[in-house]
Amino acid sequence: MLREFLENKPVFYKRIDYERFPKAFALVRDKFALPPVVHVVGTNGKGSTGRFLALLLKGAGRKVGHFTSPHLFSFNERFWREGEVVSWEALDAAHERLLGYFEELGEGEFARSLSYFEWATLLCGVVFEGCDEVVLEAGMGGELDATNAFEKRLSVFTPVGLDHTEMLGETLEEIALTKLRAMGKRAVVSAEFAKRELALAVAGERGSCVKFAPSELFCEVAEYAKSHALAEFLAQNLNLAFFAAREVLGEATEFSFDFVLDLPGRMQKVASNLVVDVGHNPHAANAVLSSLKNLKVNLVYNAYFDKDVEGVLATLSPVVKRVLVFEYESGERELAGERVAEAARVLGLECAKFDKSTGLAASEKYLVFGSFALVENFLKWFERRE
Repeated sequence: MLREFLENKPVFYKRIDYERFPKAFALVRDKFALPPVVHVVGTNGKGSTGRFLALLLKGAGRKVGHFTSPHLFSFNERFWREGEVVSWEALDAAHERLLGYFEELGEGEFARSLSYFEWATLLCGVVFEGCDEVVLEAGMGGELDATNAFEKRLSVFTPVGLDHTEMLGETLEEIALTKLRAMGKRAVVSAEFAKRELALAVAGERGSCVKFAPSELFCEVAEYAKSHALAEFLAQNLNLAFFAAREVLGEATEFSFDFVLDLPGRMQKVASNLVVDVGHNPHAANAVLSSLKNLKVNLVYNAYFDKDVEGVLATLSPVVKRVLVFEYESGERELAGERVAEAARVLGLECAKFDKSTGLAASEKYLVFGSFALVENFLKWFERRE
């Protein structure tokens, strides 16, 4: 049902019709019994910040739903409710209900014209029905993103960096602005947000109350980060989530830290000598660099051709022993393997094609860094290797 519905929809679009989703949402919004959502917007750290926030709210006794994207292995990973990934059976039921709403209005064909991400976002209105709190992660944008249509109780802004420049703008200020324009009446902003003055300006224009998370870790966060060996950037994401949770439920609320981040691909230790991370831009690379300290690694990497390959490699070069280009099927999107090799040469880094027949050497350390598609394909290879 749902899988068949999504089957012929591309995940990536060169052009996006920004008028289509508001029209679709207006048709069915009165069918959604959702509370105002917590909207997580930014370039990097949205997934882990949102999941940390959902876990904190759940630990405080709330029924919580979390929508994140993209997924690593299966579409249903995008929907998390009360501690569990939502089953395909539940998603199929939600899909049938949602499609039925449009059919009743004589808008079935219009519903079928919606994009992959638009339909996924609309499903939240049904999947998270009955939740006390709903955390929605924006896609690549902010003000024009489908998730921005939902009524917000709090906007959460994670760090911004240069990414998706062809759609969001070529400067950090342009990108920050399109994200900040999704700001609701109340907002919290990461201590690492690069355009603090712009956030204050947008808040002033909108009459919003904006607060900045502290750069110093809360005691509870520092203890958790130490006991769980969190990477520095994940500790900061947890700090922002904790700050946001107190804005949602109040500072007097008792929050439990008895949880483990159940979101794969975030500095995930897959083996004793292997870590994978779904960061895919220079800003994310810099966060990973800080976490690796002086450790030397073999970097397993590749990227789509429109990504800043040179910036990523230049950022990670101090900890890279050798670059290994991992090739995989990328559909219609061109991979930048040759650019990776050239950028490595310019930086004086040894570079070779990743040899899937040889695999990983037990005596070497590896970092797999790149898009969800890269990490997914690498982990599939890793699981089926002999």
